[in-house]
Amino acid sequence: MPLLSPDLGRPPPRRHSKVRDMLMRGKDDTLVASWKLLLEQLRSEIELTLRAGPAIFPSLHFNDLKSKSRANDFSCQLRRSGGGVIRGVISESEARTWNSELQAYLAGDDSLASSSAQDPQLYDVYWSPAQVKCRAHPNVLASQKFLMSLWSSSNHTAAISHNFPLSYADRIRHRNPSDSSFLLRPSIEGDSADRWCPDDSREAFTYKKIWEGNWQNYDPWDSTTRIQTPKHSAQNRNSSSMFRMFQGWLPLSPLPESQGSLRLCPMLQATTAYVLLRPLFSPINSSPTSSEFLSAQNWTLNLRVHLQSLPPPLTGRS
Repeated sequence: MPLLSPDLGRPPPRRHSKVRDMLMRGKDDTLVASWKLLLEQLRSEIELTLRAGPAIFPSLHFNDLKSKSRANDFSCQLRRSGGGVIRGVISESEARTWNSELQAYLAGDDSLASSSAQDPQLYDVYWSPAQVKCRAHPNVLASQKFLMSLWSSSNHTAAISHNFPLSYADRIRHRNPSDSSFLLRPSIEGDSADRWCPDDSREAFTYKKIWEGNWQNYDPWDSTTRIQTPKHSAQNRNSSSMFRMFQGWLPLSPLPESQGSLRLCPMLQATTAYVLLRPLFSPINSSPTSSEFLSAQNWTLNLRVHLQSLPPPLTGRS
């Protein structure tokens, strides 16, 4: 797993620089103005996040999915934060039973060795009976269908459906209590690196609004452009051809806060814009802990990123 390896990976392909230059051409002033607005938004949202703490992520009991008002409130908050918790999807007794079955399954086959030297608790097991029961449980499917309904499509003829849950089989992580060996670095889900590139039409790509200097109107929940990934994305060995609308964890045992649970950044729209635009700017004070780090006066457009040398003149011409 790359996220467990100290190797930060190879530099991005040269094509990324060419595409980036094409996207930025003639937009210096627009992007600078957009960046200043983004810094203001980030300061505001960081303050809100610090005040709210974990409550910044919405939580809803499965039975409350039947309540239109509660489900709508949950949906609005989740669209903003990018993550949430649905509790009570399965009963505690079912979870304990499946957990016991899973432990017995792993212990009963010596060939089921851990898939990671860095984490001996991660197993390349995808279709154990307990996993199949989890994925096929009607409440799990109902939760998935509800979450998929948060997505929309600006193109009503797009070849995508938000109504039929499909299971993307993943591995088992059987974590020991208070373990600290499995620590993921901050990461962005695979395939995202290529979704900022335009497709062959140079029009339909996921982050178009951000590159136009209009990140405020970027809709993270529009699925239309996400199904038109550039062809070269398929060359990435870590890519998946399946569009995963959500990544969900179903714990089968109690999971205390900060004891193996995910840690997410709850500023979906703003942080997406920041990740894309940040390489184009250089800070004067580069310390993220400085009170001036997100000040507009602390940043300058990094012209070296996209300015190119003129080609040499032809012989006999000026």
